[in-house]
Amino acid sequence: MATITTNLTCDLKQPVSMHYIPGNMFSGDNGGNTINVYVTSDGSPVTLTEDVSATVIRSDGTTVALTGDKSSNRAYIILPTAAYAVPGVITIIIKLSQGTTVTTIAALMANVYQTTTATVINNS
Repeated sequence: MATITTNLTCDLKQPVSMHYIPGNMFSGDNGGNTINVYVTSDGSPVTLTEDVSATVIRSDGTTVALTGDKSSNRAYIILPTAAYAVPGVITIIIKLSQGTTVTTIAALMANVYQTTTATVINNS
């Protein structure tokens, strides 16, 4: 299955800035977008030992909590159907946590477009 991948780099010595995902997302999708965050410190890759989590704040004010994963210095999340459920702008925040330390490593915004309505006419 095809998935759209967004790649970011987070240097732990630099502030996190908001990124806008230029492509569009569509209601009804599931697993259609993977977001990779490559974590470095002063430009050198950092081996991740922390837990990866994310929140997607939808345009209806609902927050979708996600558990991400990691591999070497890559933290990543795959967006589920709930992230795409409501058309409008979504905000995606990705964090690393270990014990009581929590660090935001990515902040993104994207558009979700509606792909159907409550009334569907089947012309076949």
